[in-house]
Amino acid sequence: MPSIKLPALLREMHALRKEGALAVMAQGLAVGGGSGAVIGCFRLLYDLASARIATTLKKTPPDVFPAGFAVFGALLVLSIIVGFMVKKTPLISGSGIPQVELAIRGKIPMPWARVLVNKFAGTLLSLIGGLSVGREGPSIQMGAAVGCGVGHLWHCNPDQVPRYLIGGSVAGLTAAFGAPVAGILFAFEEVKTIISVPMALFVATAAAAA
Repeated sequence: MPSIKLPALLREMHALRKEGALAVMAQGLAVGGGSGAVIGCFRLLYDLASARIATTLKKTPPDVFPAGFAVFGALLVLSIIVGFMVKKTPLISGSGIPQVELAIRGKIPMPWARVLVNKFAGTLLSLIGGLSVGREGPSIQMGAAVGCGVGHLWHCNPDQVPRYLIGGSVAGLTAAFGAPVAGILFAFEEVKTIISVPMALFVATAAAAA
């Protein structure tokens, strides 16, 4: 007898039941909560540093040569430090979104701990120095690194790594702008993730937690 082929939705529901909806939601909560905490700390540190620098500069007369020399020296030091980070971890260069997409497709590895630390510190220093760095790309890459780390700690299967990367990138974008719907759309439009019931549940939970 020929085998009966179930509709796609029934197959996905069966896969979700087999994996466990509560387990998928717990994973999404861990990814979203971790990414949200990291991005929240990043935004808090940037706001505090920016306010401190602005206050200091307002108290400094603009025509004082030592003050200008000190600012130039500080910017030079920051550029050297960030350049060293990029040289040691090339994956953090640019916005980070192309690197995340390649990692999701399995084209490049994601050394999550090194990427997270260097992207966090490098982006923060760049923003403090006044460089034109957006929040979207760095937040997405940091979130993806957190997601990869959660998957590593969860001892996920190698074929599940893309799920954690996608969930982390969604959580990172959500935490950066407070827009969970935009984060979910990013997963299925920009990253071109195949929509399935388990993936939709995972991504939605991660966005809500972030």
